[in-house]
Amino acid sequence: MNEIIKIDCADEFSGVLTKRGDLYVWGKNDKGQLGVGAGVGVEMIESEKLPIQVQIPGRKKIVDFCCGENTMLIKNIDGELYRTGLKIDYKPNLIEATKEIKPKIFFCGNSYYCMVGGN
Repeated sequence: MNEIIKIDCADEFSGVLTKRGDLYVWGKNDKGQLGVGAGVGVEMIESEKLPIQVQIPGRKKIVDFCCGENTMLIKNIDGELYRTGLKIDYKPNLIEATKEIKPKIFFCGNSYYCMVGGN
């Protein structure tokens, strides 16, 4: 069974993480916050009505995520953090610093990301 272990939501979008490490998102995607790529380019209709799976580079297991107003952060099993949204990252993009500084706590808001790291 692939049970849900986390649910989070923000400004008109939601996500669920399963025990297997699958992240599914749906809702508004006008700023690329879902991390599933750009749509047709018309902001008023950029959305996913049904859950769609987010893929991070290397397809490593996702262990945590958080939603912000126009963005999302995704943590893989190696402790690397990926960001989406803000009309910059339409697919998950690695935050390079997390290759060396592993995030213990992280969150995002309207137009920012924050993490507390440690090794």
